[in-house]
Amino acid sequence: MIIVAWNGDGNPTSIFESDVFKKVLIVFITASILKLGQAVLDVVLNWKARQCMPFYVKLRYLLKVVSAATWVVILPVTYAYTSKDPGY
Repeated sequence: MIIVAWNGDGNPTSIFESDVFKKVLIVFITASILKLGQAVLDVVLNWKARQCMPFYVKLRYLLKVVSAATWVVILPVTYAYTSKDPGY
């Protein structure tokens, strides 16, 4: 809502304008990077307990890291395709 308020007249429907919508999408990219950091920290901080963990808990940690890494790749790539002039 802060992005919408600072870009334009403060009208809630301004989120559908292309420049405001692209700025809102950056929030999701940031959230996915933070979620990957959280998943990696979960694995690192529970590393010594791996011997007493059941298999399904280890699998859950692995899938958490893999899914977070997948979103970190997918969201910036799709964001780059929305740009008219990516990388220039």
